[in-house]
Amino acid sequence: MLKILIPAISVGLAIFTMVITNTEHPPAAGTALGITIQGWTYSTILVILTTILLLSLFKYLLKAWLKDLV
Repeated sequence: MLKILIPAISVGLAIFTMVITNTEHPPAAGTALGITIQGWTYSTILVILTTILLLSLFKYLLKAWLKDLV
């Protein structure tokens, strides 16, 4: 039962966090599920954090040229 409950909670928390921060991105829920099922290493976390930082930096630098499609 715990092997089913923990991945479900991790995906739920990932989706909830994306909704309250208005950063919905469906593959992020898949990433949370994959890390929960397969386990994680420090290199996995480092890659995810580096990607988040780079995407945030690009958005900040290119904000004047980006268009809101919503």
